[in-house]
Amino acid sequence: MQAPSANQNNKTGGISIDVAGESRKGALYRTWRGLALDSKPITITNTSNSPAQMVVSTSGNPLTPEPAVRFAGGRSTERSNAGENPWPGLAVDYYLKEKPQGDVTLAFLDSAGTVIRTFSSKTDTTKRAAVEDSVSYAPSDSIVSVRAGTNRFVWNLRSPDADKVKDVVVDEGMVEGPVALPGRYTVKLTVAGKSYSQPFTIVEDPRITVPPADLAANHTLALRIHDRIDTLSAAVTRIEQDRKQLTDWVEWTKQQPYATRVKGAADSLKAKLEAVRDKLTEPHAHADEATLHWPIQIYNQLLSLNAMVQSADAAPTRQEQQAAGWTSSSRSSRRSKAPMLRPSTSCSAA
Repeated sequence: MQAPSANQNNKTGGISIDVAGESRKGALYRTWRGLALDSKPITITNTSNSPAQMVVSTSGNPLTPEPAVRFAGGRSTERSNAGENPWPGLAVDYYLKEKPQGDVTLAFLDSAGTVIRTFSSKTDTTKRAAVEDSVSYAPSDSIVSVRAGTNRFVWNLRSPDADKVKDVVVDEGMVEGPVALPGRYTVKLTVAGKSYSQPFTIVEDPRITVPPADLAANHTLALRIHDRIDTLSAAVTRIEQDRKQLTDWVEWTKQQPYATRVKGAADSLKAKLEAVRDKLTEPHAHADEATLHWPIQIYNQLLSLNAMVQSADAAPTRQEQQAAGWTSSSRSSRRSKAPMLRPSTSCSAA
């Protein structure tokens, strides 16, 4: 490795560090500790056959991301002596002079400026965040890290997950949204009320030769299924809210002279609501492989269809399109039969 050279880069307002690296196909990761900003090591990434180059911004901007490749890959978070796969998705690097006090967000937008997904630095115990300090340069995949120094966030290129029905197992299916199509996009970093943007591109896996129209058709169907899962989940949530409301009315009026009539009407209405709910989803499917015992209702059918459509970079099959149409019409029919309660603040004797 030749001696690196540091120079002031007026165009980017940062420091450019060039290191001659070995010519090799694929990703070449090197950590060079001889020259470091703020006495910290610099991770240099080279994904081409040219010398590795890293530009560290001094203004808080995210660095210009390298093109993200749409491939189904994975990478272990455990340290080992084995070689590492590239991060699946888009790696966004950004430098913070000091840890900000408020919320920091990363938004990913399509070419029309529509926000696909937004991530925040707010703590969420259900998600994994990088817990190591900035020296390790450990990336985050769901929470935006705000360490003083250089940070990295990896977006898996997917749309937000579909809404999951509470307490129903996801068995033989998936709630994940589809992967973004090849094209031009923008990442926007917002810190202390100021936003900084950088363009980036998503490219197809070079091993795959699929017409763009087929990819677009697959993506469109996946989004339709995603929306239907959301709609069904909202309907089930509303039914459960109505059931609770009926239970509360029975409890509130049990000392009243009309308590028997209220309970009779509530029980009848709850039975109708449960009949519709049980066709939309299986409320007893709480554990893995529960669908081997309990019926597979529309919700889990949509989850399976979602997984099948996203299983290949190809046009949707005729059967997948037919299944999407059937689940849609069946769901609409069930929802139309569900009685809806109206908010009320009092209950009086008939």
